Amino acid sequence: FNLNHTLIHHTKPINTLKISSDGTTLISGADDGTLAVWDLGSGKRIQIISVIFNGPVSAATWTPLAANSLAETFIFGCSDGSLHMYH
Repeated sequence: FNLNHTLIHHTKPINTLKISSDGTTLISGADDGTLAVWDLGSGKRIQIISVIFNGPVSAATWTPLAANSLAETFIFGCSDGSLHMYH
């Protein structure tokens, strides 16, 4: 194995990492109250979602938008019990 990319953003421990079903996108959530969306091909950040008022990002998952759909969305949860869905 060879190192392809070092993905740098989070300033506190990372709690969750999830790769999309097509293998192209990664989401990472951390104690810094942010969720980062990464392009795995280029190693570049696509988006940063800040939820610092909701506390650390503790869980995340990818899910289809609808039954029999190839399009995906992601949902993540924070330590205050809130859930956030993006698509």
